[in-house]
Amino acid sequence: SNGGLGSTLEWISPDYNSYYVFVSAPSQIANPIGTYTVKIEGDNTLLDRHGEARADATSINFGNATAGAISPPKDLDYFSFSTERGVKYDIQVELGNARGVSIAVKNPNGSANAASDGISHNLEWIAPDSELYYIVIGAPAQVRDGIGTYTVKVEAETSLNDRHGDTPNDATQIGYGNAVAGAISPVNDLDYFSFQSRRGVRYTFAMDYGTTSGVSLTVQGNTTGQEVLASNFGEGSDVTWISPDDGTYYAVVSKSPRLTSAIGTYNLTIDSDYALEDRHRDIPTWATQIGFGNAIAGAISPTDDYDYFSFPGERDETYTLQVHLGTATAVRFSVVNYATGFSASNYGSGTMIRWTAPITGNYVLVLSAADQAADPVGTYQVVLTRGGNAVRPPPPATQAPTPTPEPVPTPTPQPTPVPVATPTPVAIPTDAILTVESRTAPPGATVLVPVRLEEAREINSLEFNLFYNPSIAEIVNVHQGSRTSTTSFSYNAEIPGVIRFGTTAARDVNADGSAAVVEFRIIGERGRSSPITIADSAVGDSRGRLRTINLVPGRLTVDDTIAGDGNGDGNITAIDALIALRMFVGLAEEDLAMDVNNDGQVTPDDARQLLAMARQG
Repeated sequence: SNGGLGSTLEWISPDYNSYYVFVSAPSQIANPIGTYTVKIEGDNTLLDRHGEARADATSINFGNATAGAISPPKDLDYFSFSTERGVKYDIQVELGNARGVSIAVKNPNGSANAASDGISHNLEWIAPDSELYYIVIGAPAQVRDGIGTYTVKVEAETSLNDRHGDTPNDATQIGYGNAVAGAISPVNDLDYFSFQSRRGVRYTFAMDYGTTSGVSLTVQGNTTGQEVLASNFGEGSDVTWISPDDGTYYAVVSKSPRLTSAIGTYNLTIDSDYALEDRHRDIPTWATQIGFGNAIAGAISPTDDYDYFSFPGERDETYTLQVHLGTATAVRFSVVNYATGFSASNYGSGTMIRWTAPITGNYVLVLSAADQAADPVGTYQVVLTRGGNAVRPPPPATQAPTPTPEPVPTPTPQPTPVPVATPTPVAIPTDAILTVESRTAPPGATVLVPVRLEEAREINSLEFNLFYNPSIAEIVNVHQGSRTSTTSFSYNAEIPGVIRFGTTAARDVNADGSAAVVEFRIIGERGRSSPITIADSAVGDSRGRLRTINLVPGRLTVDDTIAGDGNGDGNITAIDALIALRMFVGLAEEDLAMDVNNDGQVTPDDARQLLAMARQG
């Protein structure tokens, strides 16, 4: 009403409805009789275009400005938008003729998650969930007349998107050597990454910080609530950890308690040092068979590791055990015959022992960390010889030569050596290496295990026995290797648990490559594993000379592989991309573990993504 004064009236409609203009004589005028005209004009800029409840909310698009008006005075404008957990949303309001606005963010239940102070025109908010949320704009309490126009725009910082699950069940599988992007957002965010570990392997977790300056990184076991096995305690960028077992473990990234503003991005890379893998079992029953004159590689890792080797000894034969230290600074080693109670040891000091066998029978060598070693973890090679002096092969090319150690007498009396009339011929040392590659595969799957020949020079004959656990895997086929394109290649796999190989080349082999490839079918239960060891090797050259060769065992683990790891070697490489293409064209059976883009099938797009991941690694 104009209260009888003046001839104009402004009014804001509180609703969509039919309204009436009522004109009558004012009480303030003595003679009100007379004519008039009425004209109604509408200011559509204040039209209430947006609903006042969640059910009538206007859907808003990111990056686009949407016009609105606070009218009538108690008007509330609801806007809806779909959020992604961890993303930071910047709500920007530009005032038209409104003198201020109040901004609030409400969840699907109607509760407020964030609100402005009524003075600021902007509001930043991080979504705690992936849900449908609402922006509510109204007049601020500080302004007497809140009527007016505005535009609102929402922008999203998607780099803070929470891509990784908060529990072990939702963990992201991570391969070795590939950087994976993540973000601490919201502030209580936990990012779980799962990886398949192997006993004794040293893993390095490297953090490359983006917009955050620090995170808390911990390594946890495969059960919820497992104690922390390693941590950076919220500072620094790297964590190193040696796996005590084969199995699934988790790297957990969360906010650093040392930072007031922990939100931000990071990259996580896990690297593995397989030189420390525990290739030899911790019990005498599963001891690795060792031959004479060949260097067998091993590692003391983890710190409580014991490595057992066995060999058949003959009564009154003299034997020498020489240990060549790699990264290990000192090891304790002993030889035991359980039937007689005979034992000889270096007691953690020195690198060689010599003894005479009291009876014909099985002897066991056991190596462990020396008490006096500052760092008990490290690599070594063992060489067992009989009937003569110890043979010291040169160390691998990647390792600096180690000075020849002097024998250290043991503190206990040893059996009296018996002279040997005819010493066994000593093989000529070489840098050649025969390596069994480790593989991981689930129950029922088939997997190819290469036996690689490396640093081979002037070798034309090779014989060796490969041992595996027949309760874990069975042989499907044996293939000739790329570096044994020979006039003669033979094998015998009639006895479960052992394959006997023999090859003779028409000319010397002087290149790296596979000596043989064994195709196994996994028959063991998930979580079990089998060492794959080499023993009883014999190597010769074209001049008829006996040569030494370094033997490096592998391991076959029964477990799920990481997504995209087609050959089970624990890494994403170009070979995995080729495997995905072979599946697509029908040359190999489709395995959805190779479906890295999660579209339900293996396609060339998966191969392209795998190739990109391999390049990043």
